[in-house]
Amino acid sequence: TLTLVDIPGHEKIRYQSLEKYKANARAFVFVLDSGKIQMELKDVAEFLYNVLTDPRISRSGNRILIACNKQDSSAAKGFSVVRNLLEKEL
Repeated sequence: TLTLVDIPGHEKIRYQSLEKYKANARAFVFVLDSGKIQMELKDVAEFLYNVLTDPRISRSGNRILIACNKQDSSAAKGFSVVRNLLEKEL
């Protein structure tokens, strides 16, 4: 059985949701809006950093996939651009 849990991106809810589900997670898919990445870069990078450095998540050895959503948008940035932006911000 596969159970997917969508953790909202809203700041007030996401950390509570992450705390609730991270202990039982076997993998993480971090989905970001590639059309708004430049406007939301600081916020996205901060949450990603918190996920990557969370002691329970890092000890678990679970894989984390970063997915660039909304690639059909004319404002969407490609994966290499998103990666470079995140690397610089992190």
